[in-house]
Amino acid sequence: MRYAENQSLADRFEAMREQNPMREKLVRANVIQAKEVLGAAKAYLPSSSNEAENADEKGGMGGVGVEEWILQNGGSFKNAAKSFVEAAEKAQNIFNKFRYEYHVWGAGENYFAVRNNEHIAEKPAELQRGRKLTHDDYISVNMDKGGFERTVAALRQFLAEEEN
Repeated sequence: MRYAENQSLADRFEAMREQNPMREKLVRANVIQAKEVLGAAKAYLPSSSNEAENADEKGGMGGVGVEEWILQNGGSFKNAAKSFVEAAEKAQNIFNKFRYEYHVWGAGENYFAVRNNEHIAEKPAELQRGRKLTHDDYISVNMDKGGFERTVAALRQFLAEEEN
């Protein structure tokens, strides 16, 4: 049985809503805040996006990637931002180190990757491994160096504002 990424996200939010409606609303609010912060920093759209007019407006995790990132950090944008910045610092703010140490995995199958795996050919050989990637790593697959740098800067600013 195939289980699409969008269905995986919908099922997790539905389960949250059934178990604790206020928790589901809080997590969705965190997702929206993350998307707004990253969008304002031009660090939201994935590197493969056709929606951006130039490369300086893309290179981020993308919408589904941001949702997975928040969920994988307990539903908290603040926790997600801290984990991202800490991992970036551990990798000495070098994207090619960071991309191998920090992962945001998709829980469902990416049907785009099954139908059209061309975007993988542009990634490092370690990611290709001679096979199709059907479950996304929203850092290694979607993000690029510029998007990483804009993301780190935006998250540092967000965390500094949270401290005040």
